[in-house]
Amino acid sequence: MNKHLVTASFLLSGKQFIHARITEELGVQPTKIRTIDDWPEAIKNNTSLPASLQPHCIWTYSETLQNCKDVNLCLHTLIKMFNAKIDSINDLKNKYAIEATIEVIVDTVSN
Repeated sequence: MNKHLVTASFLLSGKQFIHARITEELGVQPTKIRTIDDWPEAIKNNTSLPASLQPHCIWTYSETLQNCKDVNLCLHTLIKMFNAKIDSINDLKNKYAIEATIEVIVDTVSN
């Protein structure tokens, strides 16, 4: 029998922003944050990296479902959580020059 683990995440990322302000304005606690200081020194000190690979801040909210065969179930949770916040998200994107991304990871283990 196969085991399925589906994780759907909503991410806000940008060069530099204060995570607490994003949390406050959205009224949602992130499941994970990453600051520029969290990146390895080798990456922070590498000036030849393209902009997309340079250290940046990430605010993440994720939902994970075990034994799930329908990705839509996980996505529906994110939609329910953030649908009413679309205007706030767009304001944050403009205010802090950040990008919004949806990420889906499906992990399947076969026996």
